[in-house]
Amino acid sequence: MALLKLSAGWNRVKPVHELGQGEDGFVQCSVLRNFIVRDNKIRKIGGTEAYNSSLGNNPITWVHRSYHKRADGSVRKVVFCFFNGDIYYGDDVAGTLTQTQGAFTSTAIPLHATMQVSGNAILYIFIGETLNDIVYKYDGNGSFTFEKTTINADMGRVVEGAVVHLDRMWYWSRKSSIIN
Repeated sequence: MALLKLSAGWNRVKPVHELGQGEDGFVQCSVLRNFIVRDNKIRKIGGTEAYNSSLGNNPITWVHRSYHKRADGSVRKVVFCFFNGDIYYGDDVAGTLTQTQGAFTSTAIPLHATMQVSGNAILYIFIGETLNDIVYKYDGNGSFTFEKTTINADMGRVVEGAVVHLDRMWYWSRKSSIIN
């Protein structure tokens, strides 16, 4: 069995199956996790702590780390995830996930877009399964409250996602070749 010896080097060029193995049994590494390379030296850095989640075994279909610039210049950062039809927010200090919004289609895979509006960063969540899955927005408030939007009703169809470019948000919808 080959052992990883960091002094054997970090090879970012060769595929994993072509990495060199020395006579002593040590090999080069191609991917560094929790290591940083500076001045031709590899150093270990602190890792991250996992959230203490009791969500169960079903997959988490969406995770987003959101940074919200507020009108007063402050920045609020928060992690959101989608699990079994509910949106959860994460507390980095406690390492916990708390439900904040529910009643979505449980098998959905959400998309998101963030747009600057009047000095605030607004996060839009697109579930896009049925017309009942209303597009919600989050403005960085401290209560982690999502607000309903009228995007689906205004468009008259299910909006599945959006992209932001040059201060404009472009939507696309199910079974449509039109982008509004």
